[in-house]
Amino acid sequence: MATLDTNDPKILQTYETIRAGDSGTDWMILSVLPKLPGQNLQVLSVLASGAGGIQEFQKEFGQGEVPLYGYVKHENKFYLVECVPEQTTNRALAFTYGKQINALLKEHDSEISITSPSDLLETPLTPTRVPLHSSSSSNILPGKALNQSTSSLSSDKGEDAQEEVARRVREHTAWKEQLKEEAARKVKAAAEERVKEQQWLKEKTAKERSIKESYKAQYQTMEDKNRKGAILSNWLDQLTSDNRYWRKRWMVIHHTHLHLYKDQNSTKPIQIIDLRNSAVTDSGQEWYLPNTFTVREGSAEHVLRAEGREDFLRAVAAVERAASKL
Repeated sequence: MATLDTNDPKILQTYETIRAGDSGTDWMILSVLPKLPGQNLQVLSVLASGAGGIQEFQKEFGQGEVPLYGYVKHENKFYLVECVPEQTTNRALAFTYGKQINALLKEHDSEISITSPSDLLETPLTPTRVPLHSSSSSNILPGKALNQSTSSLSSDKGEDAQEEVARRVREHTAWKEQLKEEAARKVKAAAEERVKEQQWLKEKTAKERSIKESYKAQYQTMEDKNRKGAILSNWLDQLTSDNRYWRKRWMVIHHTHLHLYKDQNSTKPIQIIDLRNSAVTDSGQEWYLPNTFTVREGSAEHVLRAEGREDFLRAVAAVERAASKL
């Protein structure tokens, strides 16, 4: 069942003020605000309140473009008004919200459900007697006075309706502009964040490339001094052929071959990888594990993982010396 956020403290504060009757406030109108990004529920809010009685209450309802709910005191009675226009897209939801508001503002003498604010004229809470005479119009015939009064009320009502429409259009336009500006700010912030991330990645890649070149130069010097000696030895994790387990291996790289041993004391390698005409790639994103790289030897793939970033760069630099890049 759809629920409505009714936690706005102003709702019950205004409700209790109307009930108390000591401040003059005798009505309020509630509206359901559009759901903003990040909100789970629509929010009920006090749209307007006043002390001008039923006439002011009806005027503030406007033209009835959207569902509105009201609470009004008239002739010492309290009325809960629900206005759900015929053109409302989801009338069932509006009525469901009305039930929730009814439970919130439960102290009332009568409930009135209408489809247009003008329907308030036909309800029992509207005064049935309209004074036809005043001290300034004692010589005017009753019929003429009634016509003038009706004409004046119609004119005022038309002007008020136009003002209300204009006001709501302005509010709606301002709200849309606010959402547009907020969306633009988020897009701009996301774009700036992407630029920063790309710049950071570019700098990181350049720095690591420089570090690897430095290691390659060291390996070349070591190899020049001792052609048969190892240029790098370290612990690595190797992914098993069925891609299910990682096995700890002692890695030793001699010139163009990578040897994997069970441990440092082993004399016979478990596997020898020929690095000539092979390819090495950083596969950290592929396996969702940092410091992981893949050596492709023909149709075979060997997935290896270093303990840290420095060990990763040392190993990749050593492999790249003999392996071709993709």
